[in-house]
Amino acid sequence: MTSLAVSDIRFAPANALLRSKGLLGWVIANYGDLELRCLQVRRTAEGRYAVGFPSRTDSNGVMHPIVRPLDQMARAAIEAQVLGELRRRGLLPRESQARPNRTSRSQDKSRSTPS
Repeated sequence: MTSLAVSDIRFAPANALLRSKGLLGWVIANYGDLELRCLQVRRTAEGRYAVGFPSRTDSNGVMHPIVRPLDQMARAAIEAQVLGELRRRGLLPRESQARPNRTSRSQDKSRSTPS
């Protein structure tokens, strides 16, 4: 796979209702000689930021991608560039601020001393 740069990133924020459901907004960006439209920027239930690619749903309820990366490496490269640029602009928190500092219950149990 040839490494391509994402450029000319434009962001449109979602309204308050959609943001409360994790959708932060949409991105239009150039990727090589292609223009990618309607990329979704979301915050996952785990608190991670992710980029979703557009799809359509047919009459049987089956989703079909309109545009998508062909492999995980391409997906990660596009996501890293888009999220990195949005962080640079101050539209997303820096990675260190994005992840809540939590310990798992199993770690908590292993640290407790029996009484």
